Amino acid sequence: MKKINEKIYEQLTPQERIIASIEAVARDDEQEKQRLIKTCPKKSYTQTDAEYSDKIERLFDIALCVECELRGYAIDYML
Repeated sequence: MKKINEKIYEQLTPQERIIASIEAVARDDEQEKQRLIKTCPKKSYTQTDAEYSDKIERLFDIALCVECELRGYAIDYML
């Protein structure tokens, strides 16, 4: 692979970086994959407590599954 200027890596959009990473994996180019990871901008975020967020999300997923199951029983009953 030809040598790419480091400035180009820093200017990649997230979508361009994802496409380049997938292409690097497809051609088994570990150096390029690591270079893309290393040059990816680092950001800091504030979020709600992960333990709380994960549990509430799982509860909503379970509720959705139960609702789908109950709809199936309701349709069977009606038919």
